Amino acid sequence: MPSSEVSQQLNEPLSVQEKQRISNFYEVNLPDPWRINPRGLVNVGYVIGANFFLALHVGRPQDQIEACAEVANDMEASIPIVRPVKGQTGYTLQTTAGATLLTPRLPGKHYVGIAHTQKEPIPYDLHATLATFFWQFQDELSATSKELKNRLKVHGVMRIEDWKERIPEIADPLKKYAPEEFPPFKYFDLVHDDLERQNILSVGNKITGVVDLDSIRMGDVLYEYGHFLFNNVLCDPNVNSSILSIYIAELCNARRIKPEDRSLLYSHIYQYAISDIIDFQDLKPSLTLPQHRMIDMDLLVQQYERALSVASDFFNNNHSY
Repeated sequence: MPSSEVSQQLNEPLSVQEKQRISNFYEVNLPDPWRINPRGLVNVGYVIGANFFLALHVGRPQDQIEACAEVANDMEASIPIVRPVKGQTGYTLQTTAGATLLTPRLPGKHYVGIAHTQKEPIPYDLHATLATFFWQFQDELSATSKELKNRLKVHGVMRIEDWKERIPEIADPLKKYAPEEFPPFKYFDLVHDDLERQNILSVGNKITGVVDLDSIRMGDVLYEYGHFLFNNVLCDPNVNSSILSIYIAELCNARRIKPEDRSLLYSHIYQYAISDIIDFQDLKPSLTLPQHRMIDMDLLVQQYERALSVASDFFNNNHSY
């Protein structure tokens, strides 16, 4: 389905009949009001009463959404990932607006506003928790069965060399931070692939929830850590080298990445930043958003330039990792 058709479709609420069909499928009382979640860019979501969130997924096959739900429900109880509700024949129901995934609403806040560029400072104590949590969460993903991992294989992230003709002019300020080379991926495993501040809920310095399950897929763990650092740390309004050092220390403590490969992290950080700008540029024409939610690409590039400046200085001046 063309992305423009997806956007148009997702702006239309579910019919009364489909809402009842969904309630029957999950055998749960889903009371009014069903309020459209204003945060989604591609998938539409509904906040239902006080206890549930319904996501309608259009970007991935239904079988893969089912697999993502199984991954979440198979995790240890101590991992605060949102656990989807199982329906009569599985976790998902196909509707005219996408495959459903019903989850309980979890407590906590995430440090981002309605617009992607509205990032709130993450408290220092929470940074310490996040740095440790990434590897605990990744260990759970890595322990997933081979059968589920095979179901979640998708096309890999395109390397930056393949994008050189696609980098939009607006991203030119970022090119001066490009590393000398772009190494291949080496640490393939199951990853969340969108473990960003908008998908992590917390209360104080305790993480209370990880959401956006439909992003789970096979990927590269070191690239995933670069993505995680970029969004949660480098794009934070109060980023500084002491906070970044916490995350690098946990990278070393985790012993998941060979010491000689840790130096590849900056290349992956840069690669993620460029790919995200391209993705937003590609997505923007198909979005039908209110003015206050439109993507301000100039501001986004400014934020990413600042983030890469901090990262470049840190990694050029710190070789102990």
